[in-house]
Amino acid sequence: SVELPKDLFWKYWSEASFGYLTFAIGFTERAVAIVLFVFAPSALLPFVGGWMAVKYAARWQEIYGARAREETLIALVGTAWSLSTAVVAAYFIRDQALAYFTK
Repeated sequence: SVELPKDLFWKYWSEASFGYLTFAIGFTERAVAIVLFVFAPSALLPFVGGWMAVKYAARWQEIYGARAREETLIALVGTAWSLSTAVVAAYFIRDQALAYFTK
């Protein structure tokens, strides 16, 4: 792991965390999760597992410095919240799809 000076660390972190690619990935994961919940709830859980595996393989969570592990876990929690908001939004679109998970 590479240790960046504090001022460069925060500059790198803010650019890596709030760029166009980050928003595109977040939008895509939420859109796909909503569509799957509404139209194919049985495919939602495999998608979430596969999506997490792809993001991990692409090293989306790679943060440099002493707090790398901590920030990797923050990124994981962020993805969980992202997908959770998609499921809640999808529930308001088609609440009957929840029956697949609660039967």
